[in-house]
Amino acid sequence: MKLELKIINQAANIQMLSIAGNFEIGHITPLGNEFSTLCEGPAVQLILDVRNATGITASGMNALIEARNQIVNRGGKVVLIGVNNRIRTMIDISGLNKYFPFVLSEADAIQLLHEKSA
Repeated sequence: MKLELKIINQAANIQMLSIAGNFEIGHITPLGNEFSTLCEGPAVQLILDVRNATGITASGMNALIEARNQIVNRGGKVVLIGVNNRIRTMIDISGLNKYFPFVLSEADAIQLLHEKSA
């Protein structure tokens, strides 16, 4: 799994974490470390880009849930972009679609984060 973090809007602390590969047990620690780092500063507005993610296991879902809860508990938000059918199915089956809004593009995600801030 490859991770890449990019600052989208420093003033609003909107950041995008792009994930490529599979969310599976051997890759959860680096992902968890990245989420922990994001939670150390001011409340983050996170766009989680999963366009290049190939799939997600139960341990991957757990990492997403934990990260989302940490971010939200600190006043932040999480929006997913680029959700493929495999990941969407896992999110839908687990009932987490009400906790993880997903949109088609980075621009849509930024707009949603701004709307939720207002």
